[in-house]
Amino acid sequence: DEHTDWVNDLALLTDGDLTSAVVSASSDRTIKLWRPEGETGTPSKCYTLRQHTDFVKVLGYAADAGTLASAGCDCCVVVWDVARLAPRVVIGGSEGARAHGDSIYALAVKLDGGLIATGAVDATLRLWDPRAQAAAVGSLVGHTDVVRGIAISADGGCLVSCSSDRSVKLWSIGQRRVQAELRPHSDSVFCIDVDES
Repeated sequence: DEHTDWVNDLALLTDGDLTSAVVSASSDRTIKLWRPEGETGTPSKCYTLRQHTDFVKVLGYAADAGTLASAGCDCCVVVWDVARLAPRVVIGGSEGARAHGDSIYALAVKLDGGLIATGAVDATLRLWDPRAQAAAVGSLVGHTDVVRGIAISADGGCLVSCSSDRSVKLWSIGQRRVQAELRPHSDSVFCIDVDES
């Protein structure tokens, strides 16, 4: 049940106020999903999800839609059917149709599951609609180094990204442009989140 290499990301799947599963992404090219059995001390069931052909670097989860997505060094995004423990949509699953030109290090899913944002070593962000046969719906260009983190606002109108170029950018998703840029750090910025309060 254990991973055999680095664990790169974690996600908590929720059902209301309860955690229904813990998910981990690993450099062993697998995703592990643990479902608690009930009372404290009772062993969890572990399921191994296999689709990626290289390191799995990042997970994204939209609780409102029950959408789990993963991405990594194979340059593809997998949207998982958590109930069936199988891929629902694969974005860029073939060499000629990769989601990015290089490894994907950042991923976020809009709360309703209708938009996935990815960021990669190629310094670009891409937007995807997993409901429309994984159609690309836009690109956001502005970073000059690896995109390390992405967060989408609750209303889905804004996206925040951070990068190894030391910047944090606030994007208008509808206008596909930068609204504000911050340079709060003297080195790479590895993660970001949105506080809606």
